[in-house]
Amino acid sequence: MTLHSNGNLYMTVTNSRWFQIFRYEANMLVNTKGKVIQIRGKNRQEYENAQIGVSNKNGNEEQLFDLVYADEMPAELKKGQKNEDFGLLVDTPFHVIS
Repeated sequence: MTLHSNGNLYMTVTNSRWFQIFRYEANMLVNTKGKVIQIRGKNRQEYENAQIGVSNKNGNEEQLFDLVYADEMPAELKKGQKNEDFGLLVDTPFHVIS
């Protein structure tokens, strides 16, 4: 990632400069200048497909992340399996009847 002068992050080949190196601490991705990666949404509903930028650290939810390693991610549910979070079967048509 590269930090552009407009505050946005871009995926680029790294040359290991300060604005490309982040460490994970206290659920934040922090660079050597103390700037943190931040989602540029005003609230949680706006986070999907939101821009990502870098800002001063304030600990707000748009700066907090959980890291899950790829080999620890739960398997995607297959068609017909029940999604326990939503109580519905995956990729299975249904009707709502009152």
